[in-house]
Amino acid sequence: MRWLTGRTVVPTILAVALTFPVHAQQTPARTFPKWEWFWGFSYLNTSLGSQTSLFAPTSPNYYGIRTALKLNLHKNIGLLLDAGGGYGQTRPASQLKPDTGQLLFGPEFTFRSRKFSTFAHPLVGVNTTNLPLVNSDGSVGDLVSRKHFALDFGGGLDINLKPAIAIRLFQADYIPTRSDGKWENGFGISTGIVLRFCSFFGPFYDKCAPN
Repeated sequence: MRWLTGRTVVPTILAVALTFPVHAQQTPARTFPKWEWFWGFSYLNTSLGSQTSLFAPTSPNYYGIRTALKLNLHKNIGLLLDAGGGYGQTRPASQLKPDTGQLLFGPEFTFRSRKFSTFAHPLVGVNTTNLPLVNSDGSVGDLVSRKHFALDFGGGLDINLKPAIAIRLFQADYIPTRSDGKWENGFGISTGIVLRFCSFFGPFYDKCAPN
């Protein structure tokens, strides 16, 4: 999973966001959306692991983009695929440009009301962290590249603007990772927009055809 870095996850998410198909029909019929897709900005506090100190001290703060696609099996239960990527910096600033990426999967439990939704999830997956060196000719090579087993225990609050669109006011995640035979603490905060669909290829939830 060498591709799972801040350099690859972030542009991929943006490309998908611009090409996701949406179709329209008529009257709402479902009591909950079949698919929900979140994308937005994220802050992550994590570590590249102890080996990094051999090369350069890095800040634990990373800023980037996060996205999550959820298949709702029931009004209150869904399956979530969550991915994100972010960029950090060294202390002091140098040509070393750390980045991180996550890919996580698991159930999500949602309480829905007319004005808002709250949710919580336990996820499992992988976290990658890289310390690439940007050379004077513009080429990039990884000085350190590590993959960690990761867990995610999080939740948040969505404010409904329309049946098909919500603002994710916040999402907070505790993300422990297994590194060098021990657990390291990490946490993240995200905010953005949630789009809701009747099926994977649309239409939007407020345009669902009657069953």
